[in-house]
Amino acid sequence: LQPCEIIVCVDQPLFHRSAAQWADFAASTPPIRVIQNKWDGHLGSARNTAAETAAGEILAFLDDDAAADKDWLEVLTAPYQD
Repeated sequence: LQPCEIIVCVDQPLFHRSAAQWADFAASTPPIRVIQNKWDGHLGSARNTAAETAAGEILAFLDDDAAADKDWLEVLTAPYQD
């Protein structure tokens, strides 16, 4: 299973720097989009902001201080196969 997009949602102080850093990946596969968090509140509000713009049917979240195992998406989405 491949993600259809990767959304990086950041708070205002880092938005412009993050958008510039990831700009070359907008045409990658999957595309990476950097969006600005619409609300104060950080984690929950960033997830809600990203969820509002997501194109996929299944959403998976990863925090900036976490590292995913190589097969984390396969394990996470396995129950959806049936």
